[in-house]
Amino acid sequence: MIRIEQGDITKLAVDAIVNAANQVMLGGGGVDGAIHRAAGRELYEACLKMPEIRPGVRCPTGEVRITPGFKLPVQGVVKSRRSNCSPQNRLGRRDLVGCRRLRVL
Repeated sequence: MIRIEQGDITKLAVDAIVNAANQVMLGGGGVDGAIHRAAGRELYEACLKMPEIRPGVRCPTGEVRITPGFKLPVQGVVKSRRSNCSPQNRLGRRDLVGCRRLRVL
C-alpha cells in the first residue's frame, strides 16, 4: 500500500522515503541535506561507494539509487535524479522524455 504523509520526512517510520537528489548523491541543501544529517555519516559513505557512471554522476536523470536508512526510522532511502526541464534547457527536456519512457516500461 502507498500512502502520502505530510510532515518531517526524517521522522517518518515507513518502509522507504523518496528524495529528489543531485547526481553526485552526496547531500546538499533542503530535503536532501536534512536526510543526510538525520541518517548520519553512514549515508554519505554509502553514497560515496556508489559507482560513478561518469565523472561526478552516481545517479543520472531518470534513474534511482537505494541505500539503507541508517539512523533514520526507515528501511531505505530512494534517491532519484530529477530533470532540469526549463524551456531553455534542451537536454533537460530530452531527459524528461527518458524518465517518462522508464516509467511506462
